[in-house]
Amino acid sequence: MRILKQKISLALKRLDSKTPSKANASTMADAEIRPRRSHKIKKLVRKVKCSIHDRKKKKRTEEELEKLVSKNMIKNYGRAIANFASSSLAIPYMDNLTKGIKFDHASFMNFSLSLRDFIQNDETLKLVIIPQEGDSEEDSTFKRIFRELAIVFIKYFSVNWIFNGRLQYKQEYLKFRGNMLRKLRNAESIVEQSPQS
Repeated sequence: MRILKQKISLALKRLDSKTPSKANASTMADAEIRPRRSHKIKKLVRKVKCSIHDRKKKKRTEEELEKLVSKNMIKNYGRAIANFASSSLAIPYMDNLTKGIKFDHASFMNFSLSLRDFIQNDETLKLVIIPQEGDSEEDSTFKRIFRELAIVFIKYFSVNWIFNGRLQYKQEYLKFRGNMLRKLRNAESIVEQSPQS
């Protein structure tokens, strides 16, 4: 209510500053000014009441909440993993993984950055971390390294990402960590869930 009163007083001050000077005001009748002024105040009050009413949150059912939470979970994890793999934080882990392998860091960084927008669901995650038959040797190496870096991210860096990021459902993302880790370790067994009839 206090906010509403403040907005009304601000509107009145604005209207007073917009009214014509005293010389012109004396020619206009007070009866003409007051109705215009009260009409504008009523409009402002209606606007404020509507905006306050819109701010009230609707209570969601558990099913709706679950859909909202899980809607973009794999996509968000995929983006975070790709950002981690292309950052300088991943370099020490990459060095351990690539001992004795011909490996170009710059091309791997480009590869992992290109995956940021590619990972959308279980199926695309599987395509990214499992080498396919038609892949070149470099691509299959990149996919294996990306998979190992994803496991490192989930184990050691995901908690910081969850709590320092802008994620709304932090608890659900923490619970999903174990599922994501299982998906990465057993990537061959990832099957897209089909809707039940």
